[in-house]
Amino acid sequence: MSPSFELDKKIQEWLKWDKNEHTKTEIEKLVKSKKYDDLKGVLLKRLSFGTAGLRGKMAAGYSCMNDLVIIQTGQGLLKYLEKTEQKMLQSNGIVLGFDGRHNSKRFPNPEEGKSALDLSIKTANENKSTIILANDPDADSTGEWKVFTGNELGALFGWWILHCFKIKNPNVQIDETYMISSTVSSMILKTMSKKEGFKFEETLTGFKWMGNKSIELINQGKKVLYAFEESIGYMCGTAVLDKDGVSAASVFATMASFLYNINETVTEKLENIYNTYGQHLSLQSYYICHDPVVIGNIFKRIRNYSNTNKYPSGVLNNKYKIIAVRDLTTGYDDNQPDKKAVLPVDSKNHMITFNFENGLVCTLRTSGTEPKIKYYTELCASPEIIDINQIKETLNEMVLAICKELLEPEKNELISKCN
Repeated sequence: MSPSFELDKKIQEWLKWDKNEHTKTEIEKLVKSKKYDDLKGVLLKRLSFGTAGLRGKMAAGYSCMNDLVIIQTGQGLLKYLEKTEQKMLQSNGIVLGFDGRHNSKRFPNPEEGKSALDLSIKTANENKSTIILANDPDADSTGEWKVFTGNELGALFGWWILHCFKIKNPNVQIDETYMISSTVSSMILKTMSKKEGFKFEETLTGFKWMGNKSIELINQGKKVLYAFEESIGYMCGTAVLDKDGVSAASVFATMASFLYNINETVTEKLENIYNTYGQHLSLQSYYICHDPVVIGNIFKRIRNYSNTNKYPSGVLNNKYKIIAVRDLTTGYDDNQPDKKAVLPVDSKNHMITFNFENGLVCTLRTSGTEPKIKYYTELCASPEIIDINQIKETLNEMVLAICKELLEPEKNELISKCN
């Protein structure tokens, strides 16, 4: 018997329901060795959905990834669909699928950059190919291979989808159409919307928010053209109200073919987009911190900067001034007349966005599934500023200052990504 009636109940429940001998044995060993704190950690907490779904350590217990948790999650989803979409289930049925990321085999992740594409690049060079489609980032040849970032792809898809829509629908009011991106993605669509006349919507991170916003707009009779998040994927149209790499690859290939037929490379088109709307240079990374107390204190200090009970007013002795703050943990947003955030608030996770006077946008947030403090920055420059090196220098200077002054990595013993 454990010291807790609730824990005893969960132990018996797990041992009764878990049919996987490996994870069942894990719990039995913890019980036998009386590791009650470990048992509380894995049995009294449940793994929750993060930005990209259920993710966690593969181990026994409700707070980890294992057969029983997946079965229960699937069961819950099915019950919800039976209640809300019974006719759809009866007519269409369901499809069960899984990706190839098993512990027994290593798959290259294109998000890691060129090293993940070594075999693709070798094959492309041997066959004199000019495009590699490798969900996630795609590559374009300009002498050497260039791997586009998620935000660069976001800009390219935005331009192409708007271009195609205008040609196909010359008489449709553009101000009734929408494009969507998340708070941690490039604001290039927002910039484009001001010049082109379509509407832009910003959501929280994750396609569940962008998909739901799309449904909301469609139900209002609006036309949703496109949505993206820089590290997750792209929704090209509304046939699938979610990220869809298959359709995105097809759209990208069509765009590349069109551009090459008019003697323009994809890289040249990207440069043209930024020359038209202004450079949008991004820099994002993260620090690892395994102590939740330290993370909490970092954000507590930011909200009470220099013991003023206010947020920071700038960095580098106010060389770069902050003109607006949105805190989706507390619900504060001084962009709004009533100082209340429009986007949903989550008191369990930290997320603060700073808008600087010179156009830089910085979001600091915690990860729902990993011991990380993430930062996303983008300097949205005016089209009149053509010196890209100047923009890069300013961005790097500001990011270094933000990290040093707000996060204090040395004092808080944060582990940087590069380490």
